[in-house]
Amino acid sequence: WMLRRQLAPMQASALALTRQVDAGEAVQALPITRADEIGTLIAGFNHLLEALGQRESSLHQSERRFRRVFEGNSCVMLMIAPASGAIIDANQAAAAFYGYAIAQLTGMSINQINTLSSQRVAEERQCALREERNYFNFQHRLASGVVRDVEVYSTPIEIDRQTLLFSIIHDISERKALQHTLQQSELRYRTIADFTADWEYWLLPDATLRYMSPSCAQISGYSAAQFYAEPQLLTSIVHPDDALLFGGHRHHLSSQGVPMPIDFRILTQDGETRWVSHVCQPVFDPAGQPLGLR
Repeated sequence: WMLRRQLAPMQASALALTRQVDAGEAVQALPITRADEIGTLIAGFNHLLEALGQRESSLHQSERRFRRVFEGNSCVMLMIAPASGAIIDANQAAAAFYGYAIAQLTGMSINQINTLSSQRVAEERQCALREERNYFNFQHRLASGVVRDVEVYSTPIEIDRQTLLFSIIHDISERKALQHTLQQSELRYRTIADFTADWEYWLLPDATLRYMSPSCAQISGYSAAQFYAEPQLLTSIVHPDDALLFGGHRHHLSSQGVPMPIDFRILTQDGETRWVSHVCQPVFDPAGQPLGLR
């Protein structure tokens, strides 16, 4: 009887907790009826409830903020299950980009969008899950069948007590096309510049050597690498008797403002004296700013 009376507050507290849980209510602090060891125990439990409540409230606020950022962001965003590749969630920007409604996207697997094999995509997801790498270049197929080049930033996050891959997708198709155009342009430039029989070079306005064609070796005996390594080599190979002519030729312009061609001698790497015909052409960018001499 004494023991039942002593533990009665704990039994009442347990019954109160059971009623709150069964009713689906938020757990409230338990009443403290006595200032003894039992009361101290219940007070400690109430303090624990308060700390847990604050932590849960902070978590809910954080999730609400994330949800607002996720749903309203103009970037394409997906939540992907790391193991299966199932798309758990998608924002409106993703729906607009891929051409599927959000309800359709969340019923799909990322394997249906990524053009890589399912095995390769699964391997990349595991890399992101282990945080070995978070940046990827993929090709994604839209609902229309069009394939777009994308870069994906993917990192693991915990949502509703499950780990998902939070992926941000950027369409880089135009950038890829531009890079391809630039590569083709560079190839055409290199084909003309590197395989010309004439010796060509480009000096910047500060006299820095910007480009030297490989054909310099056929005429001077010196390689392009030697000219890059020793900027003064261009003037030092000029025959001493023609140094004054070469040094001042840029000041002698034609009626069109273009430096006049000159003939002078150079000393090759083998010590041979060789006559060359030399002409300069000023170079400008589209805005008319000087880029040096070719």
